[in-house]
Amino acid sequence: MGSLLAWASLDFSGFEIFHEFVPAVAVGNVLGLKSIDAKGKSPRRLGRKLKGGHRLVELFASLGRRDLVHSCNIRSVEIVELLNQGLSSFGECVQSITFDALHDFRNIIRFALTTRLFLGGFCAFLLLAFALPFIHPFPCCFFFRHAFYGIKKGSEDRMKIKTQYSCQNCGHNSAKWLGRCPSCEAWSSFVEETIGAAPGVNVQQGSLSAVRDEFRAIKNLTGGSLEKEDWVPLEDPDVAEGEAPSQSHLRRLDTGIAELDRTLGGGLVPDSFVLIGGDPGIGKSTLLLQMAKGLIENQEDLRLLYVSGEESIDQIRGRAHRLGVKGKGKIFLAAETQLEKAFASIQELKPHVVIMDSLQTFSSGYLTSAPGSVSQVREIAARLMTLAKSAGIAVFLVGHVTKDGSIAGPKTVEHMVDTVLYFEGEGGQSYRLLRTVKNRFGSSRELGVFEMDGEGLREVANPSSLFLSERKSPVPGTSIAASLEGSRPILVELQALVAPTALATPRRTSVGMDTARISLLAAILERHMGLSLAQRDLFFNVAGGLRLSEPACDLAAAAAIWSSLEERAFPADWVFIGELALTGEARRVSQTDTRILEAKKLGFKTVVLPGNTTKAILERDWGLRLLPIAQIRELSSLYRETASSKKS
Repeated sequence: MGSLLAWASLDFSGFEIFHEFVPAVAVGNVLGLKSIDAKGKSPRRLGRKLKGGHRLVELFASLGRRDLVHSCNIRSVEIVELLNQGLSSFGECVQSITFDALHDFRNIIRFALTTRLFLGGFCAFLLLAFALPFIHPFPCCFFFRHAFYGIKKGSEDRMKIKTQYSCQNCGHNSAKWLGRCPSCEAWSSFVEETIGAAPGVNVQQGSLSAVRDEFRAIKNLTGGSLEKEDWVPLEDPDVAEGEAPSQSHLRRLDTGIAELDRTLGGGLVPDSFVLIGGDPGIGKSTLLLQMAKGLIENQEDLRLLYVSGEESIDQIRGRAHRLGVKGKGKIFLAAETQLEKAFASIQELKPHVVIMDSLQTFSSGYLTSAPGSVSQVREIAARLMTLAKSAGIAVFLVGHVTKDGSIAGPKTVEHMVDTVLYFEGEGGQSYRLLRTVKNRFGSSRELGVFEMDGEGLREVANPSSLFLSERKSPVPGTSIAASLEGSRPILVELQALVAPTALATPRRTSVGMDTARISLLAAILERHMGLSLAQRDLFFNVAGGLRLSEPACDLAAAAAIWSSLEERAFPADWVFIGELALTGEARRVSQTDTRILEAKKLGFKTVVLPGNTTKAILERDWGLRLLPIAQIRELSSLYRETASSKKS
């Protein structure tokens, strides 16, 4: 926006002051001012002619009211403001001017040397050093003393470390400490962090673009092509027109664990970035070591690097020995918390898979904040993502889970990774659930089931048998629901307990299903079946600790509540499939045939399903009995008809 003001012969009261070209910040075109006489003209009027630079108007106003040769007093504050606007060559333009306030010029030197105007400040310093002895020799000593003091003071200000306060929950930044975060409303979550890189660190060398260029050279190790250009065409030039496209992007690595392959979408993608979260001690490291064993057994030329920031190498070796994991010269271990040192090991070993355990323990030398802070978490995730995409290396990153049950820093990490897996499990149960939350290479609703024993994690091929293993005989208040987790049908037992209450407002407590959903089903039963639930407490539970969010379990949940209130037990071979509307209507759900096949596989004989199910399913010979139901009020009559037919 700056213009070049050509000051050829600007005359103030007959004295020529400026004879040089002065670059200034002025909004306007190049003004060729040949001979402007300010005598008799208002300085403000002259400033309007210059079309901008109101600070110049103040300077002209001060110049126009004094004798320019003998008693001109230019305030250093105005000169600093001119320098701030871009007047970098001010020192070259000053001739025959007496400065009364010499001690203030240390501000000019300090400002010039601490900004990008070093050249202009240096010129001003030389000009004043040679001009002042001929004007006033005595004040020179004061000028040099204050000038060098200003240089020292400017260097000290430049070395000051800038800090800010960052919320450890959502990453919101603030200049001062706040008791409550205005973004996520978390209390006492602000921690002081340092802005910028650590002293003595080359930021350009550690930038993401530099890291990307370093790891591009090893991309072809995992079957990827080395792309030197910044852009490539959509079509593969090596494939002729009409032929099948390249299958390199569909290549997946077999982990040797079928349940893990299911949650990953069919296997491990070579250049994927996977985040695994879970409670401490739930088995994340155990699962990754068993995965390492399966990877090297199924891929002969594969190399794997396990980097731990929490355990020593001897501890990792001891766990691997208990699990029966043998490296065979293909699994390498490293105990390191500095990310740059881990990258150096990766460049030397050139592995195909890298496991980083865990996110909150690693730190980058290009940041001075503490490990686990939001800035470090964001930086570590960004660099690991660059590693995965540039070098074609599959990266597994372990993340801790906070008190509210989510991965620490989810808003700053989840959008960077390709897949997010949650490792769940109850404290008193031996099974573990690996749930897919995000997956760019497959379904985001897959579920893997494991059972923890003395030899590590064991796959559960039939999860329904695990969740129904404790079911012995029909009991009032129970029913069987056919849920669908991704592409896997799971049969699970639902339990309800309806009891009189002494409170004015009855309690609605649910474990495994949304409490609001259970309250909604209770209102539907009270309205359309005439059940008296307003003066009774309702407690609901999903057996085995499984969490259900699918509306296809509504019919089974309503049947369990009715069974508990009426104290009538459904037969042990009944399965309920269907969603309930507010009108009491039973509505069909997706993949009903898959749910029926799972029920048949486990030995169930009767399936209760919505009446508007497609005819192809109702008329098909499944080898079991189908009981369609249109309204929830038909549930009691359906039970009585079945009970009477059995008696007869």
